[in-house]
Amino acid sequence: MMRIYFSIFFLLTFSFGGVFLLNDLSRPLRRFSQKTMSPNKYQKNQHAAIAFSQAGNFYQYNLTFKDHLNRWQTWQWQFEKAMADRLAAQFGIPNSMFQPYYATEQVISQRQRILKQGLFRSHQNKLVVDQNAYVSYYGGFTAPLYEMLNVAAGAGASRVDKIQLLLKLVQDIPYGVPPSSVGSKYISGIINPPDLLRYGWGDCDSKALLFASILKHFPQQNMIAVHTPGHYLTAVESVPRPYQDFITYQGKRYVFCESAGPGRFPLGYINKQSPIVQVEPIHLLQDRVSPAVAGAHYRSGQIAYKGNVFKFRIADGGTYLRKENIKILIQGSGSSYYYLDGDADSDGYFYYNSDQPSVNLWIQKEGIVIKRVLKTESAGQPISFNLTPQEAIVIQSAPGAKIGVYQKQDGGRYWGHSYNADKNGLLRMILADGEYNIIANSEDWQKPSVRFSLGSGVQVQR
Repeated sequence: MMRIYFSIFFLLTFSFGGVFLLNDLSRPLRRFSQKTMSPNKYQKNQHAAIAFSQAGNFYQYNLTFKDHLNRWQTWQWQFEKAMADRLAAQFGIPNSMFQPYYATEQVISQRQRILKQGLFRSHQNKLVVDQNAYVSYYGGFTAPLYEMLNVAAGAGASRVDKIQLLLKLVQDIPYGVPPSSVGSKYISGIINPPDLLRYGWGDCDSKALLFASILKHFPQQNMIAVHTPGHYLTAVESVPRPYQDFITYQGKRYVFCESAGPGRFPLGYINKQSPIVQVEPIHLLQDRVSPAVAGAHYRSGQIAYKGNVFKFRIADGGTYLRKENIKILIQGSGSSYYYLDGDADSDGYFYYNSDQPSVNLWIQKEGIVIKRVLKTESAGQPISFNLTPQEAIVIQSAPGAKIGVYQKQDGGRYWGHSYNADKNGLLRMILADGEYNIIANSEDWQKPSVRFSLGSGVQVQR
């Protein structure tokens, strides 16, 4: 839940000698001890995992997630314990900041100092998290993540590729809502990056600010914070693709980054049912940056890939189909299918990572259907599905006609689906081996228009 805003209780009930009578905060501040937090509304993706441990004077982090190309990655790195603890302890202000106080010049000055130290600020009679100071301050802690992002994305990866990869990483961190306060310390319902990776969960604003603190390592990367009712997300300056939602701010286009998770929404997604109530830029404040030195404060870790990676693309007339043109489904447990997220790479390849020996692939588009089983022996090897008459089965019917494609099952029954022909009346199919009935313009599966078998390299065209 988004709880960045919280009212200051300015109780201007009476004055004494021109000084407003409010609560006295001039006493010295106590150091805050770290307390364990328990999340509310906890959710996680089954494929994701996060682990935290201590190795000597360093904390060790292990983060397993699926990237924008559906490759299963595990990142491991270490950060100096003393510095991580200091960075975590910095965030937050005393709960007593919301009590009445004597508004003397000395007290007001001290309050401003407390806010600045705790990465808060006063804005329109409210105490709010200073997101610019926050993102700047935790940039040192997120430096190893930025370095690993560049390695994981690979040589030649575009900035957009890296943003999409980072978005999946943050989405796959389990979701949980922190409390507004921990002990006597007010944290506005936000868990800072060291604690977020220590406890292994965060909510929308906590994860959005983590995302921003990593992304701000990119030179000249403009970002904005986007507030909707009860929610917080970011947007990055970029050239939007046709299927991506964006907002124009001060003459520049910003593509939405929904990082809350556990939903793995693509770059350019926003819930259009929620109105945008506020937009503000995210800037780096050089005087608030807390630098971390590789080797001394952190040790960049290892990136490992898990499971079998299946790699495929769909060729159609010299071009390769992309995500916005097709539906790609993968069979999960039982007989249910779910949509494959992530777009193709620069060479048109889609990726899917699985710990199963085979996966059932189902690709749909008007006039196109591909149903194949990808097996372990093909993992890592590029597969091209070519929608040519030489390699695909072509059915001619009326434009937009429904065509039933039914495969013979064990026991002799036929099972399948209906698909729409394209504007030219064509349905092109690449199918697994088996016996099929094709029914054009008919609902009676017992009266097939075409019957054929596939196997041992046999292909037919009708």
